[in-house]
Amino acid sequence: MKLWLDDLCENEFVEICGELISNDRYTPEGYIGVKTVREAIKLIKTGKVEYISFDHDLGASESGVEIHGNGYVVAKYIEKYAFLGTCGKIGWDVHSSNPVGRANIEAAMISAERRWIAVKL
Repeated sequence: MKLWLDDLCENEFVEICGELISNDRYTPEGYIGVKTVREAIKLIKTGKVEYISFDHDLGASESGVEIHGNGYVVAKYIEKYAFLGTCGKIGWDVHSSNPVGRANIEAAMISAERRWIAVKL
């Protein structure tokens, strides 16, 4: 199974600066769209996730407080359980436009990859 982690993973309109704009960040064909950390981790725990494409910012309240977590939390979960030997190899990429979030996700996933290579998963 391939996951597309993004709070805007459906064809919908979003409000930006008071204007409704068509959302072009849709779930690509062949992927399952998930919007929250909880949804992503639930599917990862099944052991059936082969690939994940990360967004970093997964939505915030109107006051700017994160309400669905972020992609880095999912990447750290994968990294942790890769090192514990309970998360098999998962292919990945990052489609987030947040440069700091992207770098953090990449660092966690590269660390997980090192573990998978060390144990040849």
